[in-house]
Amino acid sequence: MVVDNPWLFTMLYLGGVLVMFAVLAGGFFVWLRRQRRSFDEELELRAAREPEPEIQLKNLENQIEKLIRVNTEMNERLKWMEGQLSALMAQGGRPGRKVPLHEQVYQAFDRGKPVTELARQFGRHKGEIELMLNLRRMRREGESG
Repeated sequence: MVVDNPWLFTMLYLGGVLVMFAVLAGGFFVWLRRQRRSFDEELELRAAREPEPEIQLKNLENQIEKLIRVNTEMNERLKWMEGQLSALMAQGGRPGRKVPLHEQVYQAFDRGKPVTELARQFGRHKGEIELMLNLRRMRREGESG
């Protein structure tokens, strides 16, 4: 069928173009809806796999508490090891030689350890450590005076 009327031909041509556009647009929207559905499903799957933020926060808090406990324990062990090392150093590095307690206290104090730490390290009262240090100071003053 040949159309002789140019207006009719133009209208049929534009109608065909509109139908093709409608089909393409419809197909595009169907594809877009499927994509969105798969995106929503992916979000739901991820949300189901990952714990909620409150649970994640609680897990992080528990891990921080564990790290704090481990850190505290390591610090205590380190102080104990420092005490053992000072005692060994006070003996001249030889375990067989016994150095008197007051000499160990003097050496540790001279290395800069505070009195409270010395008391804890040697298992004595703070007053006893202070007395040892004061007696040494008095002996030195008596010798130099």
